[in-house]
Amino acid sequence: MHVHIPAVGTASHEDRVAVLRNALGQFGSASRLTSAGMCLIFGDNVTEKAFRMEYPLFMSLSPLFFEMPQVTYVVSEDMAWCFEVAYDDHVFFGRSPFTETRKP
Repeated sequence: MHVHIPAVGTASHEDRVAVLRNALGQFGSASRLTSAGMCLIFGDNVTEKAFRMEYPLFMSLSPLFFEMPQVTYVVSEDMAWCFEVAYDDHVFFGRSPFTETRKP
């Protein structure tokens, strides 16, 4: 899935957060993380740490993670799903095509 967040200056901060939370809600539903699933959050530039937390907690903190000028990833703990917010405000998420082939 692909979503574009309105650019800074063309929409309010609240509207940008609403678009992002809507996309995160769709990701959470598709990946079945919405109730108590664990996710990993990390970036490609600014952050030097990765975070592991329950998805509902991440949802409440999500604006903080996406305000940093970097590409930020949210991955389901089983690595089957990935959510990405690119620096240019494009949002992508999807399921790994390799998930089924990795099962024993």
